Amino acid sequence: MKPVGVIANPASGRDIRRLVTSADAAPVSDRISILVRMVRALDSIGVEQVAFMPDPYGIGGKVARELEGQLSTTSVETLALERAEANFRDSVRCARIMREMGCALIVVMGGDGTCRVVSKGCGDTPILPVSTGTNNVFPQFVEGTLLGLAAGALASGSVDADLCCERVPVLELHRQGGPVEDIALVDVAVVAADEIGSRAVWRADTVRELFLTRSRPSQIGLSAIGGWWTGTPAATDCGLYLELGASGEPVAAPIAPGLIDTVRIASSATLAGGESRRIRHDQGVVALDGEREIVLTGEEPLYVRFRLEGPRVVNLENTLEHAARRGLLRGSG
Repeated sequence: MKPVGVIANPASGRDIRRLVTSADAAPVSDRISILVRMVRALDSIGVEQVAFMPDPYGIGGKVARELEGQLSTTSVETLALERAEANFRDSVRCARIMREMGCALIVVMGGDGTCRVVSKGCGDTPILPVSTGTNNVFPQFVEGTLLGLAAGALASGSVDADLCCERVPVLELHRQGGPVEDIALVDVAVVAADEIGSRAVWRADTVRELFLTRSRPSQIGLSAIGGWWTGTPAATDCGLYLELGASGEPVAAPIAPGLIDTVRIASSATLAGGESRRIRHDQGVVALDGEREIVLTGEEPLYVRFRLEGPRVVNLENTLEHAARRGLLRGSG
């Protein structure tokens, strides 16, 4: 029986986009409630260990206290992280620790940005992304009980991870001939700005270039621009590049909850697997999955590579269907 890792970002869904749109902020208590239901389901399957990332709100400890005396097999613990920083670096470090622990999977509770940083440390360990962020293209809304059943099916070995986990595309930032400097799971945007500032991108009129791993009209965020521009979902084996400009063709898209904005598309192109494309602008800020991260100085060109071999992601529905066929809960009780 393998352990299950949990990285729950208590700050997800609390950026500036919540202030300028009609989006709700998911309170920490709601996340704890989801996780309590998850652990109960894990316990019903016999999972022995659930390891939480430490955080300023003490989410793992609160889950353990709420379940005190109620669990038969499952131990809930919070990892001891030396020199915790209470920022994204903790998520990367904990993902690496959970990978080294041999966790069957890592449950990631947050938005696109949280999933991105966990993907930088998880290696081949599958992640199960749960939506609690502002823009949630990558994670999905999952009821806690079903979350626990899916995680337990993988942790117990009842379901083969190779059958229920899939590689998803990733965008890699690199200098010409150099190593990967950072990644994005959904979008890389070049924004007209002089500094990182409040990090979150919520004004579409500041975007100059856009690289997408996926683009569907059913999404919210910068990737929705691609979905409403093409009119159809992008193929899973190719990405999309958009150059925005004042002289282009207008298209509106929901770039944040409650916020539909109009941009103009000057040109577009598909991105094949392994293809790198140079960022044309040498001034501005590069945003990764909706958060500004890198200031362009013009000193050395920066490239974006579309790669098909990104992190492994648990397909929740497939996992539950395989678990049912294997009789995971048959004869229980």
